[in-house]
Amino acid sequence: IFSEPLSQGFFNSREIRPIIEYVITIFYFFYFVILGVHFLSNDKIINYFFKIFFFLFYANLILGFIDLLFAVFFQIDLIHISLIRDSSTNLRFHGLSGEPRDAFVYLLFGIGMLYLYDAWKMQKKHRPILISLSILATMLTASVSGIIGVVIASFLFIIYAISTLNFKNILLVFMAISILSIVIY
Repeated sequence: IFSEPLSQGFFNSREIRPIIEYVITIFYFFYFVILGVHFLSNDKIINYFFKIFFFLFYANLILGFIDLLFAVFFQIDLIHISLIRDSSTNLRFHGLSGEPRDAFVYLLFGIGMLYLYDAWKMQKKHRPILISLSILATMLTASVSGIIGVVIASFLFIIYAISTLNFKNILLVFMAISILSIVIY
């Protein structure tokens, strides 16, 4: 009945994999949309959420950089990409996130959570070291899909924001984009 080799596994078969993907998507929707409203219902719970999130975010950064240093200097992978695959990331940052492309998203999400936390606490803190380390880790992931996603999101944001800017600000935005494009290139 299955045309794939037995070594590929039941859950990766052509007939079962799409069903599993739908189940995972429904689970994510239920967990994050439906239950999220009930989980984050008061100030105490929201503060606890931020506490746990930032603990994991800092641990991800610290362990990720330690893992990267061990990979560079000793060719040892302290944190593997997967529990079932023993593969290397070829000197790319991945931290606790698994693959580098997943770490890229998690790191940008973490930076966004820092700003969300500041808005929640109605404060304006500057964290240049933490933001710089996060951006450095993001660049060390060498995730092309992440860079493409940031470029597309930036382009869409510019299209949205251009209607609220005057000509001088539009010119500054295009100059910044040009300089950033040259630096990335």
